[in-house]
Amino acid sequence: MGENPHVRWDIGQGTPRDGSIVRAGYEAEKRAVELGRAVRERRVELGISQTELARRAGTSQAAISRLEAGEHVPTLTLLDRLAAALGATVDVSFTSAA
Repeated sequence: MGENPHVRWDIGQGTPRDGSIVRAGYEAEKRAVELGRAVRERRVELGISQTELARRAGTSQAAISRLEAGEHVPTLTLLDRLAAALGATVDVSFTSAA
């Protein structure tokens, strides 16, 4: 079997992984997944498809799929359109990191 040219295990090797960088990356991904989960839960609660949500929010079904999978973080404009399409509001808060 030949080597799969699409798989690169060496990318990033030799790059120091400072703990704070790893934590920051993890937290960013965690928030993206949580946002996607919240959108999906509300969409399912309403009984609408990704296609219908995309139509209501003025985006594509693929964009909704990526968002729900935590692979895409929407702009504030799209987030507002999603909230309106879901009959919801966006609530942003800051909490102490300590």
